Amino acid sequence: MSEFLNHFHFLRPEWFWGILLCPLLWWLQGQRQRLEHDWARVIDPRLLRWLTPGQGAGGKAQRSILPMLILVLGLGALAGPAWEKKPQPVLQLEDHLVVVFDLSLSMLATDISPNRLTRARQKLQDLLNLRNEGFTALVVFSGDAHVVTPLTDDTYTIAANIPALDPYIMPVIGARPDRGVEEALRLLEQAGVSRGRIVLMTDGVETHQGERIDALLSPTPHTLHILATGTAGGGPVQLKDGQFLKDQGAVVIPKTNLAHLRRLAENNGGQMQTLALDDSDLEALDIQADRLRAQFRQQAQQAHARHSDLWQDRGYLLVALLIPLVLLARRQGALLLWLLMIAQPQPAQAFSWADLWQTRDQQGQAKLQAGDAEAAAQLFESPEHQAYAAAKAGEYASAAEKLADLDTARAHYNRGNALAHAGQYAEAIAAYETALAQAPELEDAQHNKSIVEELLKQQEEQQNNSQQNQNAEDQNEQDSQQESSDNSEHSNQNNADQQAGDSSQPKQGQQDSAQPQSGHQQSEQAPQQAEQAPSPQDPSEQPDDVDSASQQARSEQAGEDQQAEGQGIPEAHLSAEDKQSFEQWMRRVPDDPAGLLRNKFRHQATERNYEENPQGEPLW
Repeated sequence: MSEFLNHFHFLRPEWFWGILLCPLLWWLQGQRQRLEHDWARVIDPRLLRWLTPGQGAGGKAQRSILPMLILVLGLGALAGPAWEKKPQPVLQLEDHLVVVFDLSLSMLATDISPNRLTRARQKLQDLLNLRNEGFTALVVFSGDAHVVTPLTDDTYTIAANIPALDPYIMPVIGARPDRGVEEALRLLEQAGVSRGRIVLMTDGVETHQGERIDALLSPTPHTLHILATGTAGGGPVQLKDGQFLKDQGAVVIPKTNLAHLRRLAENNGGQMQTLALDDSDLEALDIQADRLRAQFRQQAQQAHARHSDLWQDRGYLLVALLIPLVLLARRQGALLLWLLMIAQPQPAQAFSWADLWQTRDQQGQAKLQAGDAEAAAQLFESPEHQAYAAAKAGEYASAAEKLADLDTARAHYNRGNALAHAGQYAEAIAAYETALAQAPELEDAQHNKSIVEELLKQQEEQQNNSQQNQNAEDQNEQDSQQESSDNSEHSNQNNADQQAGDSSQPKQGQQDSAQPQSGHQQSEQAPQQAEQAPSPQDPSEQPDDVDSASQQARSEQAGEDQQAEGQGIPEAHLSAEDKQSFEQWMRRVPDDPAGLLRNKFRHQATERNYEENPQGEPLW
C-alpha cells in the first residue's frame, strides 16, 4: 500500500483546473430551482408536485451534488491516474533475408556430383531449416528474375517449391544475376526493411554484371553474401535428353571465377562461400542471425538510456464509474434498464476463444497445417479454401461440389482434379474443357485432361470386356443346362428300353444287368460332354486354362471396381485391395508444382517484354 501511495500521481494534472466549474454548476442549479418556484405562482402546488418530481430537500441536494461529482470523476479520468510503469524497448531486431537462386543452364553442369542444381537445391533446403526466426524470401533468375515467394516467416511454403526449381521452367534463357539482385531489393523496399541481407546462390557473375550489382547496392544499407555453386575447373552441361550443351559444335564447359565472386561480396559488406557438405558455409554467412542477434544485444545495452519506461494510464477505471452516474443523472429509469440488460441472459452462440484473435480462415489454415483437414474444411469461409481442405481430407466429391458455383478457370481446373480423384472421369473432362475455354494457356488442365481421357477409355474397355465375359458365361451355362437335359432324357429312354427288354427276368437280374449298362452309358457320354463343354477346372489336364480363368476373374473384378468408381462410390467403401488399385490409378494424374511457376513466370515475362538475348549477356 505504501508503495502504491509513493508512486501514485496524475500524468496530466492540468485537467484539474476544470474543478473551477463547480461553482458555476451550483449557480446554474439555483437558477433552475428559482424558475421552478416561479411556476408555483401560476400552477396549483398539488399539480406542480407531479410535474416537477423530487422537490424535497433530499432531492434538491442530490441534483446539486451529482453533476459536480460527475465533473470531478471525469476530470480525474482525463488527468490520467498512474502508479506503475511498463518498459518500452526502443530497439527492435530486424532479420530479413532474400535468397536469389540461379536457374541458368550452367547450373546443370556436372563438375559437382550429380550436378550444380541438385546440390544447390539441397543447400537451399538446409538454409531454410536453419531459418527459425526472421523473414525469408526466394527469387529465381535466368535471363529474367521472378519472385517465387515474398518475405514470409513460413519457410515451409518456400521449401514446398524447391523440387520445382529447374532451368526449364524459366521463360527467358540467359544468366542475369543483376536482375535477381534488383528484384530482391524491390522486395525489401516494398516491405519497408531498413537493413536486409541478400544471399546470391550462383555459379558465376560477369564483370559488367558485378558493376551493376555494386551500383544497385551502394546507396542502400543492405548486404550481399554469395554461395558459389560451381568450381574453377568447370564441367559439361548435361541437358534433360542426356546430351551435352554445345556451342558451335564444342561442348560448353562453364567455369566459376571464385575470386571475382569474393570481391563482389566484400564490396557489398558480405562474404563468399563455396558449397560445403555440412552447414559450415551457412554458419559462416550467419544464416541463423546469431551474430546479428549478439550485435543487437550489445547495441541494446549501450542504448539502455534510450529505453523509456511509460507510466500506465488507469483513467479508464474512473470512466467505468461514470457510466451509472450519468445514467442516474439523466434518467432515473435508465440506470435500472442498463442493469437489467446486463443481468439478462444472452442466447447461446457458437463462439470460441480463438474468434477473438483469428478470423475463420486463419483458424482453418492453422487446423490444415496441424493435419486436421476435416476441421479446416468446417472453419474456412471461402469456397476455394473449403474445397482444398475437403480434398486434403479425401472428400473429393464434396470438394467438387464446393467449386461448382465458381466460374473461374482455376476453379474449373481444381474441380476437374477433384472429380478425377472421385472416379467421375466424364465430369472431370467436362470441367477441364471449361477451364481451357476460359484460359487456353493452362497447360496443366490440358495435361490432366489427356490422362483422364485415357483412364476413361480403359474403364470403358474393361466394362465392355466384363460384359462380354458375363455374356459368354451365361451362354456356357445355358449350353450346359441344355446338355444335361438331353443326357437325362437319353438316359431315361435307355432305362425304359432296358426294362422293356428284360421284363421276363427276375428283379435281381435286372439290377445286375442295369449296373454295367449304366457304366457303359457313362463311358459313351463322357467324350460327348468333353466336346461340348470342356472343363478347364481340371488342373491335371489344362493348367494354362486355369491361369486364364483366374486372370479372367480378376479382370472381371477390376471391371466391377472401375464401374463402381465411375458411379461415384466413395473410396471409403472399397476394400483394401481395391483402394490400393484405385491409388495406383490416381497416381497417373501427376501433381505438377512446376506448372504453376512456369505459367506465372511466362505471364510476367510477357508483360515485361524484355529483350531475350541482349548483346554481351551470357546464354548460360
